Amino acid sequence: MILIVQIHWLDADVYIQAKNGPYPFQRVPQFWRFLSQQLDAGTIRSPKLVYDEIVSGDDELANWFAQRMEKGLCIIASEIVCKNYSQIADHAYVTHSAHQSADFLKGEMDG
Repeated sequence: MILIVQIHWLDADVYIQAKNGPYPFQRVPQFWRFLSQQLDAGTIRSPKLVYDEIVSGDDELANWFAQRMEKGLCIIASEIVCKNYSQIADHAYVTHSAHQSADFLKGEMDG
């Protein structure tokens, strides 16, 4: 049996609007506990760019992020591509011509 986990990539705006809007830390801590649980489960991720933007602040959100850096809030995109490159290449060669696939994998795409 193969278990497929859907990963949701969140940008900085999601966290900032939640904190400043309907889900402030002190008033709705269960929202932040839920996000922590989802990070532990591997269903939520954010790229390093988002991490850098959030931790550059000096507030509760920056602290929350910094404490969860290793749980998926600081993913370097190249790690993901390297990890999945062979699967991407296999898909490209199965669904497109060899020439198109080679161009795609080199980063040379026509409009």
